[in-house]
Amino acid sequence: MTYRNFCWPVLCSLLTETQEEHGMNDNFHVVTSACIGTKDTACARVCPVSCFYDAGEMLMIHPGECIGCGLCVPECPVSAILPHEEVPENEHEYIGRAERFFAELPQAQAEAIRVNP
Repeated sequence: MTYRNFCWPVLCSLLTETQEEHGMNDNFHVVTSACIGTKDTACARVCPVSCFYDAGEMLMIHPGECIGCGLCVPECPVSAILPHEEVPENEHEYIGRAERFFAELPQAQAEAIRVNP
């Protein structure tokens, strides 16, 4: 077993528990407009918490599930993924778009569109 295979599940579990207990998730990442029409799933394949969803024209990261590890960022071939606090002002609509998308998404439908690598 490699160090990464052992530590990532433990770290992800601890971060997720902390976020759930305290209702915080200040480290989420956002998929911006560069993903539209691309939908390459290399980012989803490295996500340790499987927080990527197929939103039709693009992928979206669930802001309540993302632990902010950043593993997806270098995997994106179009540089569409950014930490939410680094999203340029002209792309801020994608922060709200993700929040609305997941707030309105029925749980039963969510599992059907989750990107499972």
